[in-house]
Amino acid sequence: MEMLLDLSMDGMDSFSTSAKATGRAIEDPMMAEHQVEMETAGMKFDMKMYLSDNLLYIEIPEFGWVWEDITEEVMFAESYEDPFEFIDLIKNVNPEHVTMEADDDYYSLIYEDVTGDLATLLKEEAEAQLGTELFGVSEIEEADLEDMLGEIEFSELIYTVKIDTQSFLPVESEITYNRAMEMMGEIIDMRQEIKITYVEFDTFESIEVPNEVINEAVPLRRQPP
Repeated sequence: MEMLLDLSMDGMDSFSTSAKATGRAIEDPMMAEHQVEMETAGMKFDMKMYLSDNLLYIEIPEFGWVWEDITEEVMFAESYEDPFEFIDLIKNVNPEHVTMEADDDYYSLIYEDVTGDLATLLKEEAEAQLGTELFGVSEIEEADLEDMLGEIEFSELIYTVKIDTQSFLPVESEITYNRAMEMMGEIIDMRQEIKITYVEFDTFESIEVPNEVINEAVPLRRQPP
């Protein structure tokens, strides 16, 4: 997965964050292994993570391995990237607004969100995730959340997915959009591009967390809200 985020805010310098993640995942039960390279505000760092049996292991730069039980932790569960998240979202839009191109190897489905259907879904997810990330709980009233966060608006949203004509499995998906959000009276403008390339399917049955990671990892401690 390759991600680029450009962010600007009145009175502040704009900056970009780029990330590249490689790895593998199993949907049910959810298991994953990812390596992440990230660059933001002139700083570069690498991370590695495992997810198995509802335990999330993360290698934090200059600290080492930590673990967190995400069985009941909404903040981690909501923020964890599902590799099929966008493909699942497009199932909920009007198929009349999806165009298709085809050649001998691939079907390319292209959705330009002129009606705002997908933007509405993304807005709901963004509000839920931001509320959880900011406050660590999901008990905050919707009206209070709207007062604190303000409006979130998506625009220029285009989604494409490339499908193998033989296996009907995804080969590549890409989504680009602008997002404007009001927070504490300030407007934050973001431009995001996410591209995911799917390399192999059904080539492994499980993902094991290395013993050295399990032995080294310490519980992740967070301050209560």
